[in-house]
Amino acid sequence: MNDEKEQKELPLEEREFIDYCEANDLDCNEDNMDEETLEDFLKIKKPFIRMIKKGRLVVDGTLLRYKFSQFSPPGIAGLEVEIKRPWGKSMMAMDGNKDTQQIKKLQSIVSTMIGKEVSFISTLDIEDWKFLRGVATLFLAD
Repeated sequence: MNDEKEQKELPLEEREFIDYCEANDLDCNEDNMDEETLEDFLKIKKPFIRMIKKGRLVVDGTLLRYKFSQFSPPGIAGLEVEIKRPWGKSMMAMDGNKDTQQIKKLQSIVSTMIGKEVSFISTLDIEDWKFLRGVATLFLAD
């Protein structure tokens, strides 16, 4: 979405999502997506925008600052982490997992993106896990 006028008409939260995608060179042009891809993309985009609206997500170029929900365990609830772009180590983190262990592979990538152990990821509330999984999936799907 490169049309500046069209972007200005979008809500701030949606512009921030688009800015994040563009800063990371991720395709976010919904007009070019087939129905199935668009459906999957919106499952990532909507929670991303919702977290911005709730004040739990701040977009800073290619970096995200995310605050865990009240439903995650004590000591984690309310904790803020930085979510960085995945890099080579993120992809290598999947190597130790079998092809049938898709969740564990995603947990491995997410753990490198936030700088926490996989065991930390596995304690998170489902809302927090799904959000982090969605951010990782943005990069894997592109």
